[in-house]
Amino acid sequence: MNRGIPYVICDTDGRPVTANEAKMIIAERFTVPDEVRARRRSKKTGKAPQTTQTGRQTRGDLPRHNIIGQHPQHEQQVPRQRTA
Repeated sequence: MNRGIPYVICDTDGRPVTANEAKMIIAERFTVPDEVRARRRSKKTGKAPQTTQTGRQTRGDLPRHNIIGQHPQHEQQVPRQRTA
């Protein structure tokens, strides 16, 4: 398109065709039959309702732990012995 030459419509083999020939090729090879279109069309109407979270957690909060000892950050560490 930026080369300064007009756009050339081609068929599936790369040969130049007229606009009417291109429309015929599209109608023959790439049109979805009405029965297939109806079968694949969505039967749903509208959007599904969004679920909401209950409780104290809000977006971005870290999970809360009721017992401090269960959290990995608060595990009891064994004191290291110094070697001389």
